[in-house]
Amino acid sequence: MSKDNMDTSRKETRASESHAPRAREERKDDLRTMEWLAPSMIPDPEPQEGFVFRWIAIEVNGSEVRSHTSLRLREGWTPVRAEEQPVLSGYCDSSSDGTLKFGGLMLCKMPEQLSMSRKKHFEDLAKSAQRSVDQKWMDNQNSMMPKSLSIKSKVSFGSS
Repeated sequence: MSKDNMDTSRKETRASESHAPRAREERKDDLRTMEWLAPSMIPDPEPQEGFVFRWIAIEVNGSEVRSHTSLRLREGWTPVRAEEQPVLSGYCDSSSDGTLKFGGLMLCKMPEQLSMSRKKHFEDLAKSAQRSVDQKWMDNQNSMMPKSLSIKSKVSFGSS
């Protein structure tokens, strides 16, 4: 090997040792912080426009809960077929009726508009119950110790 060739190969070697290819360089802009999220105990269904999903209990401690399941179906929940959520098919128990079941739960869906109506019904029911409790409490007033109905809460730490 001639001296010129040897010098050239040394220069190439030094250049390749000192500089990594641009593709291998790590840039701060390209690095994204990765965040670990705890996995859900129950697999999440893929969202479907116009529907909300919910896992309905169909058995507790190995016993079927038909009254509960029947009530939920009458409320408007419909079982989701395995073909509708193919990703979940691998996670869920195989059932003869083609629905998605997982650990005593069955995946159901409801139209979003019906779900909003149901939610409003239960919110109104809760407000009515709260008004009734407040009214009953205010009924037993004593003029010596009048009651006031102010619902406020305060959280403090340490000594005040």
